[in-house]
Amino acid sequence: MLFPSQDQVRLATDGSDLIRRIQLPRIVIDPSSGEIALSGKGEIQLRINGVEVTYMEIASIPPADILRIDYYDAPGARYGNAEVVINYITHRKESGVNISGTFFNSIGGDRTSADDRLAMKFNRRNSELSANAFFIQRKQNWIRDYDETLIFPEKTIHRLEKGEPTLFNKKVFSSNLNYSLMKEDNYLFNA
Repeated sequence: MLFPSQDQVRLATDGSDLIRRIQLPRIVIDPSSGEIALSGKGEIQLRINGVEVTYMEIASIPPADILRIDYYDAPGARYGNAEVVINYITHRKESGVNISGTFFNSIGGDRTSADDRLAMKFNRRNSELSANAFFIQRKQNWIRDYDETLIFPEKTIHRLEKGEPTLFNKKVFSSNLNYSLMKEDNYLFNA
């Protein structure tokens, strides 16, 4: 069980950033997407209050709502093939709305970059509805030039390779919608 310090919570921007600040072993956070992965190979399972979620849902948690983080580095058969399980234990609000977003866009020369995220959570009594959307774009012309000199005992060869511009255009959009109903402490419906 990990209890984030007040400074870690205050400085973190979301649930993924909080994990980065805690620096769990073998856990790698992609700074541009917020994706949580294991170094090397292996499956990581992310959960919020015991319910399996995606990294986008982790990125939408306000750090102040996180009570603790349960980290299992040898989770056992209960979690399938997962090598690591990270379970965020959060405050369950009875009413209210939480909307958060990050929008990083840059356009310059022949390069375009976008990292946009929008998360919404609605709570009413025992119900919670959340929606997350994430968009990444990387667009640029890649040019690869080589200038090398090979020195042999008999002679020296100078080689210059001039590359042709190659368009790289990657766009990723993903979203999810989640509904959960919690009755007392012994009943949970999640879709």
